[in-house]
Amino acid sequence: IDHFLIKDKLKKLGIRLYSALQPMVGEETPESYLIDTVMAGVNAFYSRDNSRKTIKGMREKFEQGTWPTKAPLGYLNVKDEITEKRTIGLNPDQDYLVKEAFEEFAKGKYSIHSLCQRMAQRGLKGKTGVPIGVSTLHVLLTNTFYYGLMRWGGMEKMGTHTKLITEELFNKVKYLLSKHRSFVIRDRKHDFLLRGAIICSKHNRRLVGEWHKVNSVKRDKIGYYHCAERGGCKGTYTEIDKLEGLVANQFKKLHFTDEFMNEVVNQAKLYLGNIQNSFRSRKQGLDNKLKALDEKRTNVEHLLAEKTYTREVYQRVHGKIEEDIAVLYKQIADLEKDRQVDVRFIEEIFSLARDIYGTYLASPNQLKRGYIKLFFEHLYVANKRIAKVTYNPLFATLLKEQKIMLAQKAKETIVASVVKSKPNTTQDVLNIPANQVILSQVKLRDQDSNLEP
Repeated sequence: IDHFLIKDKLKKLGIRLYSALQPMVGEETPESYLIDTVMAGVNAFYSRDNSRKTIKGMREKFEQGTWPTKAPLGYLNVKDEITEKRTIGLNPDQDYLVKEAFEEFAKGKYSIHSLCQRMAQRGLKGKTGVPIGVSTLHVLLTNTFYYGLMRWGGMEKMGTHTKLITEELFNKVKYLLSKHRSFVIRDRKHDFLLRGAIICSKHNRRLVGEWHKVNSVKRDKIGYYHCAERGGCKGTYTEIDKLEGLVANQFKKLHFTDEFMNEVVNQAKLYLGNIQNSFRSRKQGLDNKLKALDEKRTNVEHLLAEKTYTREVYQRVHGKIEEDIAVLYKQIADLEKDRQVDVRFIEEIFSLARDIYGTYLASPNQLKRGYIKLFFEHLYVANKRIAKVTYNPLFATLLKEQKIMLAQKAKETIVASVVKSKPNTTQDVLNIPANQVILSQVKLRDQDSNLEP
Protein backbone atom coordinates (compact mmCIF):
# COMPACT_ATOMS: atom_id res chain seq x y z
CA ILE A 1 0.00 0.00 0.00
CA ASP A 2 2.82 2.40 0.88
CA HIS A 3 4.39 1.76 -2.52
CA PHE A 4 1.28 2.83 -4.41
CA LEU A 5 0.55 5.79 -2.13
CA ILE A 6 4.04 7.15 -2.68
CA LYS A 7 3.80 6.60 -6.44
CA ASP A 8 0.49 8.42 -6.49
CA LYS A 9 1.94 11.42 -4.65
CA LEU A 10 4.93 11.51 -7.03
CA LYS A 11 2.59 11.32 -10.01
CA LYS A 12 0.62 14.34 -8.74
CA LEU A 13 3.92 16.22 -8.53
CA GLY A 14 4.72 15.30 -12.12
CA ILE A 15 7.43 12.78 -11.23
CA ARG A 16 7.59 9.39 -12.94
CA LEU A 17 9.76 6.45 -11.81
CA TYR A 18 11.75 4.36 -14.27
CA SER A 19 13.76 1.15 -13.72
CA ALA A 20 17.07 0.55 -15.47
CA LEU A 21 16.67 -3.24 -15.16
CA GLN A 22 12.94 -3.39 -15.89
CA PRO A 23 12.29 -1.21 -18.98
CA MET A 24 8.52 -1.69 -18.86
CA VAL A 25 8.22 -0.25 -15.33
CA GLY A 26 7.17 3.37 -15.49
CA GLU A 27 5.18 3.10 -18.67
CA GLU A 28 1.44 3.77 -18.69
CA THR A 29 0.47 0.26 -19.87
CA PRO A 30 -1.42 -2.66 -18.28
CA GLU A 31 1.73 -4.80 -18.48
CA SER A 32 3.76 -2.14 -16.69
CA TYR A 33 1.22 -1.91 -13.83
CA LEU A 34 1.20 -5.74 -13.52
CA ILE A 35 4.99 -6.02 -13.27
CA ASP A 36 5.12 -3.08 -10.85
CA THR A 37 2.49 -4.71 -8.59
CA VAL A 38 4.27 -8.09 -8.63
CA MET A 39 7.64 -6.55 -7.81
CA ALA A 40 6.15 -4.52 -4.92
CA GLY A 41 4.50 -7.68 -3.51
CA VAL A 42 7.72 -9.72 -3.78
CA ASN A 43 9.76 -6.99 -2.06
CA ALA A 44 7.19 -6.75 0.74
CA PHE A 45 7.34 -10.54 1.17
CA TYR A 46 11.16 -10.52 1.43
CA SER A 47 11.04 -7.72 4.01
CA ARG A 48 8.48 -9.51 6.19
CA ASP A 49 10.24 -12.87 5.82
CA ASN A 50 13.57 -11.36 6.89
CA SER A 51 11.84 -9.76 9.88
CA ARG A 52 10.33 -13.10 10.90
CA LYS A 53 13.69 -14.88 10.59
CA THR A 54 15.42 -12.16 12.60
CA ILE A 55 12.86 -12.33 15.42
CA LYS A 56 13.07 -16.12 15.40
CA GLY A 57 16.85 -15.98 15.71
CA MET A 58 16.66 -13.45 18.54
CA ARG A 59 14.10 -15.62 20.32
CA GLU A 60 16.32 -18.72 20.04
CA LYS A 61 19.25 -16.69 21.32
CA PHE A 62 17.20 -15.53 24.33
CA GLU A 63 16.08 -19.10 25.08
CA GLN A 64 19.75 -20.13 25.18
CA GLY A 65 20.36 -17.54 27.91
CA THR A 66 22.03 -14.87 25.74
CA TRP A 67 20.79 -11.29 25.55
CA PRO A 68 19.61 -10.75 21.93
CA THR A 69 19.77 -6.95 21.62
CA LYS A 70 21.97 -4.01 22.59
CA ALA A 71 23.73 -4.48 25.93
CA PRO A 72 22.55 -2.44 28.96
CA LEU A 73 24.82 0.08 30.68
CA GLY A 74 27.81 -1.65 32.24
CA TYR A 75 27.95 -4.31 29.53
CA LEU A 76 29.21 -4.58 25.94
CA ASN A 77 28.16 -6.60 22.90
CA VAL A 78 31.22 -8.78 22.21
CA LYS A 79 32.12 -11.64 19.87
CA ASP A 80 33.14 -14.98 21.36
CA GLU A 81 36.56 -15.88 19.92
CA ILE A 82 35.86 -19.63 20.10
CA THR A 83 32.27 -19.92 18.89
CA GLU A 84 32.34 -16.62 16.93
CA LYS A 85 28.88 -15.87 18.33
CA ARG A 86 27.94 -12.43 19.60
CA THR A 87 27.34 -12.37 23.34
CA ILE A 88 27.38 -10.01 26.34
CA GLY A 89 30.52 -9.04 28.27
CA LEU A 90 31.37 -6.57 31.01
CA ASN A 91 32.37 -3.01 30.17
CA PRO A 92 35.48 -2.42 32.32
CA ASP A 93 35.00 1.36 32.14
CA GLN A 94 31.44 1.34 33.50
CA ASP A 95 30.59 -1.97 35.22
CA TYR A 96 32.05 -1.01 38.61
CA LEU A 97 30.13 2.30 38.50
CA VAL A 98 26.84 0.50 37.86
CA LYS A 99 27.53 -1.77 40.83
CA GLU A 100 28.47 1.26 42.94
CA ALA A 101 25.16 2.97 42.05
CA PHE A 102 23.20 0.02 43.46
CA GLU A 103 25.36 -0.23 46.58
CA GLU A 104 25.19 3.51 47.36
CA PHE A 105 21.43 3.74 46.88
CA ALA A 106 20.92 0.68 49.10
CA LYS A 107 22.52 2.59 51.99
CA GLY A 108 19.45 4.85 52.09
CA LYS A 109 21.46 8.09 52.06
CA TYR A 110 20.50 9.27 48.58
CA SER A 111 17.41 10.26 46.66
CA ILE A 112 17.38 9.30 42.98
CA HIS A 113 18.39 12.88 42.10
CA SER A 114 21.29 13.19 44.52
CA LEU A 115 22.60 9.75 43.49
CA CYS A 116 22.38 10.82 39.85
CA GLN A 117 24.58 13.84 40.58
CA ARG A 118 27.09 11.69 42.45
CA MET A 119 27.32 9.01 39.75
CA ALA A 120 27.62 11.61 36.99
CA GLN A 121 30.59 13.10 38.86
CA ARG A 122 32.05 9.60 39.24
CA GLY A 123 31.91 9.14 35.45
CA LEU A 124 28.81 6.99 34.85
CA LYS A 125 27.52 7.77 31.37
CA GLY A 126 24.42 6.97 29.33
CA LYS A 127 24.36 5.20 25.98
CA THR A 128 25.08 8.44 24.11
CA GLY A 129 28.22 9.10 26.13
CA VAL A 130 26.84 12.03 28.16
CA PRO A 131 26.63 11.96 32.00
CA ILE A 132 23.78 9.75 33.17
CA GLY A 133 20.36 11.41 33.72
CA VAL A 134 17.72 10.79 36.37
CA SER A 135 15.36 8.79 34.14
CA THR A 136 18.21 6.63 32.81
CA LEU A 137 19.45 5.97 36.34
CA HIS A 138 15.94 4.96 37.44
CA VAL A 139 15.72 2.50 34.54
CA LEU A 140 19.12 1.12 35.55
CA LEU A 141 18.12 0.63 39.20
CA THR A 142 14.94 -1.22 38.20
CA ASN A 143 16.56 -3.46 35.58
CA THR A 144 16.59 -7.12 36.68
CA PHE A 145 19.29 -7.87 34.07
CA TYR A 146 21.99 -6.85 36.55
CA TYR A 147 21.26 -9.79 38.87
CA GLY A 148 20.79 -12.21 35.97
CA LEU A 149 17.06 -12.16 35.11
CA MET A 150 16.51 -11.23 31.46
CA ARG A 151 13.17 -9.82 30.27
CA TRP A 152 12.50 -9.49 26.57
CA GLY A 153 9.51 -9.89 24.28
CA GLY A 154 7.17 -10.86 27.12
CA MET A 155 9.53 -13.65 28.25
CA GLU A 156 11.79 -14.08 31.27
CA LYS A 157 14.87 -16.25 31.69
CA MET A 158 18.00 -16.33 33.82
CA GLY A 159 20.87 -15.34 31.54
CA THR A 160 24.34 -16.77 31.23
CA HIS A 161 26.03 -13.33 31.43
CA THR A 162 28.14 -12.21 34.39
CA LYS A 163 25.99 -10.74 37.16
CA LEU A 164 26.98 -7.35 38.59
CA ILE A 165 24.84 -7.54 41.75
CA THR A 166 22.93 -10.05 43.85
CA GLU A 167 19.15 -10.40 43.78
CA GLU A 168 19.12 -9.47 47.47
CA LEU A 169 20.77 -6.11 46.72
CA PHE A 170 18.35 -5.49 43.83
CA ASN A 171 15.33 -6.16 46.05
CA LYS A 172 16.67 -3.80 48.72
CA VAL A 173 17.05 -1.03 46.13
CA LYS A 174 13.56 -1.77 44.81
CA TYR A 175 12.18 -1.53 48.35
CA LEU A 176 13.85 1.84 48.96
CA LEU A 177 12.60 3.18 45.62
CA SER A 178 9.04 2.31 46.62
CA LYS A 179 9.60 4.01 49.99
CA HIS A 180 10.82 7.16 48.26
CA ARG A 181 7.73 7.20 46.05
CA SER A 182 5.55 6.89 49.14
CA PHE A 183 7.12 9.93 50.75
CA VAL A 184 7.31 11.97 47.50
CA ILE A 185 11.03 12.68 47.55
CA ARG A 186 11.92 15.59 45.27
CA ASP A 187 15.21 17.11 44.26
CA ARG A 188 16.01 20.17 46.40
CA LYS A 189 19.04 22.38 46.68
CA HIS A 190 18.83 22.20 50.50
CA ASP A 191 17.01 19.17 51.82
CA PHE A 192 15.81 20.08 55.34
CA LEU A 193 14.41 17.23 57.41
CA LEU A 194 11.55 19.14 59.08
CA ARG A 195 10.18 20.96 56.03
CA GLY A 196 6.39 21.20 56.15
CA ALA A 197 6.07 19.65 59.63
CA ILE A 198 7.00 22.58 61.92
CA ILE A 199 4.55 25.47 62.53
CA CYS A 200 5.02 28.81 64.27
CA SER A 201 2.59 28.95 67.23
CA LYS A 202 2.28 32.75 67.01
CA HIS A 203 1.69 33.23 63.28
CA ASN A 204 0.48 29.73 62.33
CA ARG A 205 2.95 29.64 59.44
CA ARG A 206 5.42 26.97 58.45
CA LEU A 207 9.04 27.23 59.47
CA VAL A 208 11.60 27.31 56.66
CA GLY A 209 15.26 26.33 56.76
CA GLU A 210 18.21 28.27 55.45
CA TRP A 211 21.99 28.27 55.62
CA HIS A 212 24.22 31.23 56.55
CA LYS A 213 27.95 31.53 55.91
CA VAL A 214 30.10 32.10 59.01
CA ASN A 215 33.78 32.81 59.59
CA SER A 216 34.76 30.01 61.92
CA VAL A 217 37.54 27.46 62.14
CA LYS A 218 35.05 24.71 63.07
CA ARG A 219 32.54 25.29 60.25
CA ASP A 220 31.90 27.52 57.27
CA LYS A 221 28.09 27.74 57.58
CA ILE A 222 25.29 27.46 60.10
CA GLY A 223 21.66 26.49 59.52
CA TYR A 224 18.46 27.83 61.08
CA TYR A 225 14.76 27.12 61.01
CA HIS A 226 12.56 30.22 61.33
CA CYS A 227 9.01 31.41 60.74
CA ALA A 228 8.23 32.60 57.22
CA GLU A 229 6.31 35.63 58.53
CA ARG A 230 7.34 38.86 56.81
CA GLY A 231 9.42 40.97 59.19
CA GLY A 232 10.73 37.93 61.06
CA CYS A 233 9.78 36.08 64.21
CA LYS A 234 12.53 35.90 66.84
CA GLY A 235 10.82 33.22 68.90
CA THR A 236 11.29 30.59 66.18
CA TYR A 237 14.91 31.18 65.12
CA THR A 238 16.48 27.85 66.13
CA GLU A 239 19.60 26.07 64.94
CA ILE A 240 18.85 23.12 62.68
CA ASP A 241 20.55 20.48 64.84
CA LYS A 242 18.86 21.75 68.00
CA LEU A 243 15.32 21.80 66.58
CA GLU A 244 15.74 18.42 64.89
CA GLY A 245 16.93 17.09 68.27
CA LEU A 246 13.84 18.50 69.97
CA VAL A 247 11.63 16.76 67.40
CA ALA A 248 13.52 13.50 67.92
CA ASN A 249 12.83 13.80 71.66
CA GLN A 250 9.11 13.84 70.90
CA PHE A 251 9.48 10.23 69.79
CA LYS A 252 10.68 9.35 73.29
CA LYS A 253 7.17 10.12 74.52
CA LEU A 254 5.67 7.61 72.10
CA HIS A 255 5.53 4.12 73.51
CA PHE A 256 3.05 1.29 73.42
CA THR A 257 1.84 -0.52 76.53
CA ASP A 258 3.26 -3.99 77.07
CA GLU A 259 -0.17 -5.53 76.45
CA PHE A 260 -0.59 -3.74 73.15
CA MET A 261 2.98 -4.44 72.05
CA ASN A 262 2.63 -8.15 72.88
CA GLU A 263 -0.58 -8.28 70.89
CA VAL A 264 1.13 -6.64 67.90
CA VAL A 265 4.10 -9.03 68.14
CA ASN A 266 1.84 -12.08 68.46
CA GLN A 267 -0.26 -11.02 65.49
CA ALA A 268 2.90 -10.31 63.48
CA LYS A 269 4.34 -13.74 64.35
CA LEU A 270 1.07 -15.38 63.36
CA TYR A 271 1.07 -13.46 60.09
CA LEU A 272 4.72 -14.38 59.47
CA GLY A 273 3.96 -18.05 60.16
CA ASN A 274 1.10 -17.95 57.65
CA ILE A 275 3.42 -16.33 55.10
CA GLN A 276 6.05 -19.02 55.56
CA ASN A 277 3.53 -21.87 55.38
CA SER A 278 1.89 -20.42 52.28
CA PHE A 279 5.30 -19.82 50.69
CA ARG A 280 6.49 -23.38 51.32
CA SER A 281 3.26 -24.86 49.98
CA ARG A 282 3.17 -22.74 46.82
CA LYS A 283 6.93 -23.11 46.26
CA GLN A 284 6.65 -26.91 46.52
CA GLY A 285 3.84 -26.92 43.98
CA LEU A 286 5.85 -24.84 41.52
CA ASP A 287 8.97 -26.98 42.07
CA ASN A 288 6.96 -30.12 41.28
CA LYS A 289 5.68 -28.59 38.04
CA LEU A 290 9.20 -27.48 37.17
CA LYS A 291 10.57 -30.97 37.78
CA ALA A 292 7.85 -32.51 35.58
CA LEU A 293 8.60 -30.08 32.73
CA ASP A 294 12.33 -30.72 33.04
CA GLU A 295 11.74 -34.46 32.70
CA LYS A 296 9.46 -33.81 29.73
CA ARG A 297 12.15 -31.68 28.09
CA THR A 298 14.72 -34.44 28.60
CA ASN A 299 12.39 -37.00 26.99
CA VAL A 300 11.86 -34.72 23.98
CA GLU A 301 15.63 -34.37 23.56
CA HIS A 302 16.01 -38.16 23.67
CA LEU A 303 13.30 -38.55 21.02
CA LEU A 304 15.19 -36.17 18.78
CA ALA A 305 18.40 -38.11 19.30
CA GLU A 306 16.57 -41.34 18.41
CA LYS A 307 15.17 -39.59 15.31
CA THR A 308 11.62 -40.20 16.49
CA TYR A 309 10.96 -36.47 16.22
CA THR A 310 11.71 -34.43 13.14
CA ARG A 311 13.65 -31.22 13.63
CA GLU A 312 10.52 -29.10 13.10
CA VAL A 313 8.42 -31.08 15.61
CA TYR A 314 11.23 -30.99 18.14
CA GLN A 315 11.64 -27.22 17.88
CA ARG A 316 7.91 -26.66 18.31
CA VAL A 317 7.51 -29.02 21.31
CA HIS A 318 10.80 -28.07 22.93
CA GLY A 319 10.06 -24.35 22.49
CA LYS A 320 6.68 -24.71 24.17
CA ILE A 321 8.27 -26.52 27.14
CA GLU A 322 10.90 -23.79 27.44
CA GLU A 323 8.17 -21.13 27.51
CA ASP A 324 6.32 -23.00 30.26
CA ILE A 325 9.54 -23.34 32.27
CA ALA A 326 10.23 -19.60 31.89
CA VAL A 327 6.74 -18.83 33.22
CA LEU A 328 7.35 -21.06 36.25
CA TYR A 329 10.71 -19.42 36.98
CA LYS A 330 8.97 -16.03 36.90
CA GLN A 331 6.27 -17.25 39.28
CA ILE A 332 8.92 -18.60 41.67
CA ALA A 333 10.85 -15.30 41.51
CA ASP A 334 7.69 -13.27 42.15
CA LEU A 335 6.77 -15.54 45.05
CA GLU A 336 10.18 -15.03 46.64
CA LYS A 337 9.98 -11.26 46.18
CA ASP A 338 6.56 -11.11 47.82
CA ARG A 339 7.85 -13.14 50.77
CA GLN A 340 10.87 -10.86 51.22
CA VAL A 341 8.72 -7.73 51.16
CA ASP A 342 6.36 -9.26 53.75
CA VAL A 343 9.29 -10.23 56.00
CA ARG A 344 10.72 -6.69 55.84
CA PHE A 345 7.29 -5.33 56.72
CA ILE A 346 7.22 -7.59 59.81
CA GLU A 347 10.75 -6.49 60.75
CA GLU A 348 9.65 -2.84 60.70
CA ILE A 349 6.63 -3.67 62.86
CA PHE A 350 8.86 -5.42 65.43
CA SER A 351 11.29 -2.50 65.45
CA LEU A 352 8.60 0.15 65.89
CA ALA A 353 6.70 -1.80 68.52
CA ARG A 354 9.77 -2.27 70.69
CA ASP A 355 11.53 1.09 70.30
CA ILE A 356 9.94 3.93 68.32
CA TYR A 357 12.63 6.42 69.34
CA GLY A 358 15.54 4.10 68.48
CA THR A 359 13.99 3.15 65.16
CA TYR A 360 13.57 6.83 64.28
CA LEU A 361 17.19 7.71 65.13
CA ALA A 362 18.56 4.76 63.13
CA SER A 363 16.60 5.69 59.98
CA PRO A 364 17.91 7.78 57.06
CA ASN A 365 16.33 11.20 56.54
CA GLN A 366 13.88 9.92 53.93
CA LEU A 367 12.40 7.43 56.40
CA LYS A 368 12.60 9.87 59.31
CA ARG A 369 10.42 12.23 57.32
CA GLY A 370 7.99 9.37 56.77
CA TYR A 371 7.84 8.59 60.50
CA ILE A 372 7.17 12.25 61.28
CA LYS A 373 4.24 12.21 58.87
CA LEU A 374 3.02 8.91 60.30
CA PHE A 375 2.86 10.09 63.93
CA PHE A 376 2.44 13.87 63.81
CA GLU A 377 0.02 16.23 62.11
CA HIS A 378 2.03 19.31 63.13
CA LEU A 379 4.61 20.36 65.72
CA TYR A 380 4.27 23.94 66.95
CA VAL A 381 7.30 26.03 67.96
CA ALA A 382 7.38 28.97 70.38
CA ASN A 383 10.36 30.48 72.19
CA LYS A 384 12.69 28.03 70.47
CA ARG A 385 11.00 24.93 71.86
CA ILE A 386 8.22 22.54 70.94
CA ALA A 387 5.17 24.19 72.48
CA LYS A 388 2.39 21.92 71.22
CA VAL A 389 1.95 18.74 69.20
CA THR A 390 -1.01 17.54 67.16
CA TYR A 391 -0.89 13.87 66.30
CA ASN A 392 -1.81 12.37 62.98
CA PRO A 393 -5.55 11.51 63.26
CA LEU A 394 -4.89 7.84 62.58
CA PHE A 395 -2.23 7.65 65.28
CA ALA A 396 -4.38 9.67 67.70
CA THR A 397 -7.09 7.05 67.24
CA LEU A 398 -4.52 4.32 67.90
CA LEU A 399 -3.53 6.04 71.14
CA LYS A 400 -7.16 6.35 72.15
CA GLU A 401 -7.80 2.71 71.40
CA GLN A 402 -4.73 1.64 73.33
CA LYS A 403 -5.96 3.38 76.49
CA ILE A 404 -9.46 1.92 76.27
CA MET A 405 -8.47 -1.57 75.32
CA LEU A 406 -7.20 -2.16 78.87
CA ALA A 407 -10.56 -1.17 80.40
CA GLN A 408 -13.01 -4.07 80.44
CA LYS A 409 -15.83 -1.67 81.37
CA ALA A 410 -15.49 0.12 78.05
CA LYS A 411 -15.99 -3.14 76.21
CA GLU A 412 -18.98 -4.05 78.34
CA THR A 413 -20.54 -0.62 77.64
CA ILE A 414 -20.20 -1.03 73.89
CA VAL A 415 -21.44 -4.63 74.01
CA ALA A 416 -24.51 -3.47 75.93
CA SER A 417 -25.11 -0.74 73.38
CA VAL A 418 -24.80 -3.13 70.45
CA VAL A 419 -26.97 -5.79 72.11
CA LYS A 420 -29.67 -3.23 72.80
CA SER A 421 -29.85 -2.21 69.13
CA LYS A 422 -29.21 -5.70 67.69
CA PRO A 423 -30.19 -8.46 70.18
CA ASN A 424 -29.13 -11.30 67.85
CA THR A 425 -25.50 -10.17 67.72
CA THR A 426 -24.61 -10.80 71.39
CA GLN A 427 -22.38 -13.83 70.88
CA ASP A 428 -20.64 -12.35 67.83
CA VAL A 429 -19.75 -9.14 69.69
CA LEU A 430 -18.47 -11.01 72.73
CA ASN A 431 -16.11 -12.96 70.50
CA ILE A 432 -14.53 -9.81 69.06
CA PRO A 433 -11.31 -8.62 70.78
CA ALA A 434 -11.76 -5.43 72.78
CA ASN A 435 -9.33 -3.43 70.69
CA GLN A 436 -11.25 -4.19 67.48
CA VAL A 437 -14.58 -3.21 69.05
CA ILE A 438 -13.24 0.08 70.41
CA LEU A 439 -11.55 0.96 67.13
CA SER A 440 -14.83 0.67 65.27
CA GLN A 441 -16.44 3.17 67.65
CA VAL A 442 -13.75 5.89 67.67
CA LYS A 443 -14.12 8.66 65.09
CA LEU A 444 -11.07 10.18 63.41
CA ARG A 445 -10.74 13.86 64.34
CA ASP A 446 -8.04 16.50 64.65
CA GLN A 447 -6.35 16.71 68.05
CA ASP A 448 -5.62 20.25 69.28
CA SER A 449 -3.92 19.31 72.52
CA ASN A 450 -0.74 17.49 73.39
CA LEU A 451 -1.99 13.97 74.10
CA GLU A 452 0.28 11.83 76.19
CA PRO A 453 0.49 8.14 75.14
